[in-house]
Amino acid sequence: MDCRKRVRDLTEDERRDFVTAVRKLKDSGEYDRFVKTHFETAYEQQSGSWRSKGQGPRNDAHGGPAFLPWHRKYIREFEKKLQEQVPGVTLPYWDWTEDAEKSGSFGQPEEIPVLSGDPNDPTDGLLGGITELSIDDDQDASNHSVGPVEDGLDPSDSYDWWIKYRHERTPLGEVSLVEYDSSDEERLRRSLDPVDDLPDAETVEAALQIENFYEEGFDWGTQSFRNVLEGWQPPPAENFDSPSDQPSSSAYLHNQGHVWIGGDMGPMTSPNDPIFFLHHCFIDKLWADWQARHPDAEQFPPTNSNAPDGHKLGTQMPPWNIDPGTTIDYRSMGYVYDESPPRVELTRPAGSPTTLAFNDVPEGRETSRAAVFEVVGCETSVTLEVEDVTAPFSVKPGMKTRTHSTDAETAQTEANVWLTYTGQSPGTNASGSATIYCPETDERWTVQLTANTISEPTAGVAVVLDESGSMASASGDGNRTRVQVLRDAAEVFLDLLPAGNSLGIATFHSDASPALSMRQLGGQGSSARSDARTTIRALSPTEPDPATDAGYTSIGDGVTTGRSLLSAASDVDERAMVVFTDGHENRPEYIADLEPSGTDDQTFAVGLGTPSQVRPNALQRLTNAGGPDEGYVLVSGQLSDDDRFLLDKYFLQVLAGITNREVVVDPQGRLRPESETSVGVLSMPFDVSSADLGVDVVVLSPGEHVFDVAVETPDGVVLEPGDMTGSGGQFVDGERVDAFRLQLPYDTGEGQARAGEWTVHLRINEKGFDRYLGQLEETNIDEYERTIASGVPYNLSVNARSNLSLDASVQQSSFEPGSSLALTAALDESGLPLSDATVTADHVRPDGTRQTVRLARTEPGTFAANVDDAAEGRHAFRVQVEGTTLSGDPFTRESLATGSVWTGGDDPLPSRKGTGGGDTLSELLPCLIRNDALEEYFHENGIDPEIVRECLERTGGN
Repeated sequence: MDCRKRVRDLTEDERRDFVTAVRKLKDSGEYDRFVKTHFETAYEQQSGSWRSKGQGPRNDAHGGPAFLPWHRKYIREFEKKLQEQVPGVTLPYWDWTEDAEKSGSFGQPEEIPVLSGDPNDPTDGLLGGITELSIDDDQDASNHSVGPVEDGLDPSDSYDWWIKYRHERTPLGEVSLVEYDSSDEERLRRSLDPVDDLPDAETVEAALQIENFYEEGFDWGTQSFRNVLEGWQPPPAENFDSPSDQPSSSAYLHNQGHVWIGGDMGPMTSPNDPIFFLHHCFIDKLWADWQARHPDAEQFPPTNSNAPDGHKLGTQMPPWNIDPGTTIDYRSMGYVYDESPPRVELTRPAGSPTTLAFNDVPEGRETSRAAVFEVVGCETSVTLEVEDVTAPFSVKPGMKTRTHSTDAETAQTEANVWLTYTGQSPGTNASGSATIYCPETDERWTVQLTANTISEPTAGVAVVLDESGSMASASGDGNRTRVQVLRDAAEVFLDLLPAGNSLGIATFHSDASPALSMRQLGGQGSSARSDARTTIRALSPTEPDPATDAGYTSIGDGVTTGRSLLSAASDVDERAMVVFTDGHENRPEYIADLEPSGTDDQTFAVGLGTPSQVRPNALQRLTNAGGPDEGYVLVSGQLSDDDRFLLDKYFLQVLAGITNREVVVDPQGRLRPESETSVGVLSMPFDVSSADLGVDVVVLSPGEHVFDVAVETPDGVVLEPGDMTGSGGQFVDGERVDAFRLQLPYDTGEGQARAGEWTVHLRINEKGFDRYLGQLEETNIDEYERTIASGVPYNLSVNARSNLSLDASVQQSSFEPGSSLALTAALDESGLPLSDATVTADHVRPDGTRQTVRLARTEPGTFAANVDDAAEGRHAFRVQVEGTTLSGDPFTRESLATGSVWTGGDDPLPSRKGTGGGDTLSELLPCLIRNDALEEYFHENGIDPEIVRECLERTGGN
């Protein structure tokens, strides 16, 4: 939407852009075609001569109702052509009433801002005055050159504005359209009248008071608005403060502007002077002002009137052959004026009646939907207020009355009025309505509301796990192997996956197989959960057989098997896949060759290892298959003793994403038993808001029953595991995990606990601690000594089932060193963008150094920061949010994200396609590399077989 401004309000850059666009259009030849088109509205060629098209002043574009719509279309087409030369430029309007009012301040007529401007102000002026460019002795001294820009915006930057077409008359009085070229030295002519001869504001106001757009008969003596604005008659005397103020002249308003400029503004080739378009832009604005003042008036002669064709609805207006009625709504043509009243329209929901549907809202979930309005206006503001909404629908705090603003650049905005519904009991249907009011336009809209509630969605989850031989290697976090790290993390995932969801397990190495068919999980002792636990504990690396698999990793085969498990999942509402690997794929099926599945709504990938080992570009392609927000990749890097819980945290975050939970806080540390130097208790507060529907307090430990845990409500009620006996609470007692799972509000027996500061209390369990120390003393003496000195490691994660969500991610367009990492975080509450927050990220670089990155708000609810020139390796981010909900409650959120950079990160992914040798060659060559004789040959000749193998893997064996 373009915003047209008065000449006086243009910035220097806007003036220069307009002048540049006009010059370029003139140079292109397009400008002169507009001149000829205007001339041809009045004359047509017959037998080689130009003949008048109409009667008197009436023609295609003048002397009748078409005058205003024709010129509205004409100058809009001109404006579009200017924008092809300089994008974003708009047509300004020349408000000559302001010049008439200040006539005494101008030494010469050309000093008005639209022409040369103030001679003492180099930034004033626009289209130049009447200064001679160059006059030969034999040249008529009245042939003045002005044009953009001569004595205008920049007097030193004059432009040779020559005339190509001019409407003249032969000595016999016949009409002639004379065509020149630049060598003829025909220049633009002006002959300015005194400034006080311009139409004044009182005359304009008198014209705007006229109620009828036209009068039947269309006589030029009528005082209809169109006839008066065109300038054939003055406004009625009674519309002036004093009848004696009515002007008496041969030309008024529009016609008077042409006469005042004189010269080339007089004949039908008047667009030769670029001021024509600024003058007609003001005429068009006055029509728009009249339309706003008389919205119920008949806007144009109907089809059955006696107006000529082109001057009434339902007929064609040349040369575009459009119905003049298509120009009545100027906003629909893509522009507004700086003083246009705002237009507010309800665009969604559409239809009659307008119905906003809250479909399939889960029980207890609060969901917001927007009634969407389009606000059109130049630098305008409107207020949209929800006057009334019927229960069970509501309006969130701060959303009842909101102001929406447009700017001059776009002149339009989308305004959302948010309405809210909270899911009732499953199967419930609801209906109601909301009334929305705009005081600036005095309009009201009634929106019908409908809703239905469903049960909390259940998920079918396929866990696809790597059993290749490398999983037997040490993990780096102590004395655990990689497969042990996987077993521990997968078992925590199993312990905390809520009952009612389904789980299936697939494994892969050189090939893939289903290890556990999709099963719906019951409680902690259910057979399905027990079978899954048995399957996880049985995970074992497959020793590579040089004769068969040569240590292959076929992630694509694992994904295909996982998809088969998901396709068999019944009675689930959502589907997700979690892929775990410690290496990169080197055997078909390759991820690049997989077709979109259509079953796994979300895909998450966890890589154990460095970026160069895991090569997560393939995994990112897999997680983006359902869209950029449907999953993500997390890479561990090289684990150390301090990373004992890292894979657990990754799996817990993925689980939170699958089950629609949010991480509130997720710290880790060590806790020592009570002693003279240690209190032996950790008390950690955390905030719960009214937007939270449930809370999970999860304690991870390296051994069974090492800690005792309790949760304290904001009212001081302490909840122990034994208190979790009712339907509102559950305690999960796993081998390495203890968790409270509470529905909110939680009935403590003394009251309802929900929003406020809760506290988790963690204490060493002496028996469990002694048992854990005994195990360490036999298996890991280094960790034993560290535990004696510093305490038992723990991870304390608080998750919330909530209407307030954080979506944090790292986006990469390249994986090569030196690339940029785009870190984004999106916050919303019940679907409403949430901006009252501080977002930071703890960034751990590949070399282990840290920095705190502050994410800046880029749009409502969205925060972003870039890490440029990223070094090779894993970049780990812990995104932390502190903010205030729409209800004013404090909240926190956390999320982990990783970026990966390595040499060769943008190399093509392995694929069967394009290898040239098919599967046989892609499998034969790596197998040959493992031949002892070839390896001996490579070593004797200084060839690293690992480099050869890596190159073969990158190209799929080609």
